[in-house]
Amino acid sequence: MRTGPWSRKVTLPNDMRWIIRTIQFFLCSALLLGAVFSYASVTLKISTSNPSSFEAREMPLKSYLPKGIRLEDVIDAGDLEVSYDDDRQQCYVHKSLTLDSKASVTYDVEIEDIWLIERDELDELENTADSLANELRDTQYSEIVLQIQKNIREKIDDIQSRQEEAMIFKVGPTEHIAVYDTNRAAIAVIQGNINDLNRLLSVVKEEKGTKGGFDQERATKLMEAQQVKKQILNFGDPDTETSCLVKESLRIERENINFDPQETVLMKIEFANPSATKSRTAPLRYFLAKEVDASDIIDPEDLNVGFDFEKSLYYVYNDSVVLEPGETKEFEVTLNNKWAIDKSKLYGLKVYLEGLTRAAEESIGLGAAQKFGKETLGDIYDLLRQSGPDELTEGYVTSYRDDLLKVESVRQAVQKMEDLLVDGKLSPEMTVMEQERRCLDADVKEKKPKDIVGFAGIIESLRSNLLAGTIFKGKNLSSVNTWKIIYYIIIFLGVISGVFYFVNIRQQKSTMFDSLTGAFSRGYALERFREELKIAKGGDNKCSLLVMDIDKFKSINDTHGHTVGDTTLKEFVIAIRKGVRATDLIGRFGGDEFMIILPTLEKDKALKIAEGISRIVEGTAIKINPKLMFNITTSLGVATFPDDSATAEDLFDKADQALYQVKKRGGNGAEPFGGNV
Repeated sequence: MRTGPWSRKVTLPNDMRWIIRTIQFFLCSALLLGAVFSYASVTLKISTSNPSSFEAREMPLKSYLPKGIRLEDVIDAGDLEVSYDDDRQQCYVHKSLTLDSKASVTYDVEIEDIWLIERDELDELENTADSLANELRDTQYSEIVLQIQKNIREKIDDIQSRQEEAMIFKVGPTEHIAVYDTNRAAIAVIQGNINDLNRLLSVVKEEKGTKGGFDQERATKLMEAQQVKKQILNFGDPDTETSCLVKESLRIERENINFDPQETVLMKIEFANPSATKSRTAPLRYFLAKEVDASDIIDPEDLNVGFDFEKSLYYVYNDSVVLEPGETKEFEVTLNNKWAIDKSKLYGLKVYLEGLTRAAEESIGLGAAQKFGKETLGDIYDLLRQSGPDELTEGYVTSYRDDLLKVESVRQAVQKMEDLLVDGKLSPEMTVMEQERRCLDADVKEKKPKDIVGFAGIIESLRSNLLAGTIFKGKNLSSVNTWKIIYYIIIFLGVISGVFYFVNIRQQKSTMFDSLTGAFSRGYALERFREELKIAKGGDNKCSLLVMDIDKFKSINDTHGHTVGDTTLKEFVIAIRKGVRATDLIGRFGGDEFMIILPTLEKDKALKIAEGISRIVEGTAIKINPKLMFNITTSLGVATFPDDSATAEDLFDKADQALYQVKKRGGNGAEPFGGNV
């Protein structure tokens, strides 16, 4: 044996060997943990089955992967092939299969976890906010800036906590993705707050460039007025003191307004066997409204819950519903009530707008503002008086979405009202603050119910004579607009951020819905029709299609204009919703042409639904304004799978041909392809 220096055997003491092994253990553990946290993936279950009890069938499998997944994000697709759809700009997996009767197969597809918010992104947001806050630290707005900065940091901490609790190895994919969506919404709010800081910085720089510079007394009054406005607009927030004006208004109106909506709502799903002679086993899949998250599904009864990555919608399903001849089963799904507007915040807008309207009434030259304020108050009262649904229906969901747009319209109207007062040389916040002071004075002097009348008299006698004494004295239009921007930034921080998120979410899903009518878009409706045909073919069921349009719609546009035409289209969809089932899908094909998919429905029953829709539309009055009201009619064509055709495109053509036959007879009716049933 060689005994040179390179072959020397060194013997370490026992203590030293233990220390080295401990260090090695921790190094290996650190490397292993680093690998775990640097490599995160999500495993999707892709499955298909042969519903036939008698024969083997070819079951081509094709499933789209979540939007945003690229080809390089697919880690392991197993035996499935991975391709990219250029039209959809979306990856999908596929394979040709032959399955024995009642056989099923499931594949695991492992993809990169793209539903994680990187720490670098959060650090960049926080650093940007801190940098802006430092520039604004020694200005008159430092208190507001510190509050915004605090809110941003709290939101970032919340994002990190939620993400840590919902890591993919702790929860399922559905909850993991739902938390990611929540965190993305929070980031949208943070970005809105950062934009507010940027705008404040622009205002400060503009002030420094004026001759007068900073006016401490003016800033102090403004801060007091802003606090009053905040108290009014944040009515219902447990951390915000309720203003005197709101309290006095509530003494009279509280009993007429329900501020606490019901916590849950029931949705009923009917599933029928159209055959009067044969039992059927068929799959049920019902997509839930886009407002629903996983945590909102309280009790799906006998149904399972799934998530469609392609459509970004949750759904309830049962792959094997057994139905006796002519049987209809009803499933009840209990959901969190997501379809109630925030009446507390709306009431705060109402009280604030009342203050602005009173100021307009007491000022010369603001008659238009007074009229506009009263009209908007009427719209607010209509929203406040609404009650929630006993049962969730497609029609109510549509109504709720319309109400959201109305609430946003009210917010814009309040801003316009402020603009009108500013144009009249009045400060909106200062006038309302003065009314709040009068309210407090009246409340201190007299604390009896009868003093509501006295308070009203004080308010009505209040003169908003701020022409010479407001913060706008001696300022040009540019300065006025500058201060108005400050008001909007400080008071509407939460509101603007919330609206930003709402609009952002609407834009993300705009390809699924028709923006004018709320019906499904053409592309989505056609894709759903193809899917329903596959389900019908697999379960040996029927599936019908209605194609319809508005009779003489062109003359409505030519006579009254496209605005009236748009209103007619919206009212038309509202009317036809009353004549369909909860499981039917309404899509806008283009212009005034619509399609309705009727799953599991035979031609004779589909014709009855079409005739019912025709009667409903004929009896619906389209009210444009008090002087313009008219009725419309509709023509419908009916085609059924597999009686008329086996492909979606051909069925649409057949239904369109039947529609043409109705048109030849003068319209206002329904016709099945091939003549009467």
